[in-house]
Amino acid sequence: MNSPEGEILDGQGSTVAVGISITGSLEDDVRTYLTQRTEKVAALLLLRPNRELSKDCLGKNGDVVALADGVKMAVRSFVKNWRATRLLLFYFGPLSGACFIGHRLNAVCREIQIMEDQQPGYAPSFLLK
Repeated sequence: MNSPEGEILDGQGSTVAVGISITGSLEDDVRTYLTQRTEKVAALLLLRPNRELSKDCLGKNGDVVALADGVKMAVRSFVKNWRATRLLLFYFGPLSGACFIGHRLNAVCREIQIMEDQQPGYAPSFLLK
């Protein structure tokens, strides 16, 4: 994981990106997608648990709740630091994690663009406002 401020990509613009890896790493795919965009993305924050990434990474209910709470705190701080109004959100993990994270995303950023893995690549899926 990089610093709480994320990794500077363009350093300008009001869009930031967050990648959350649980089942496996999505880092390379997200970086590839972001380099192909014409819209500037100021920074990238990569999040992952402090354990091996796998389908069993979230072993119990408490792990999913802790993940969602940690993601919300990290993303809120990241968005605030960059004064972002748009967040591109990438996720590679179990549905339960996505549901809990989604439930916690209220008031994190003005617009949250959920990105869908197209195998290969990513595409915008739906927009939360």
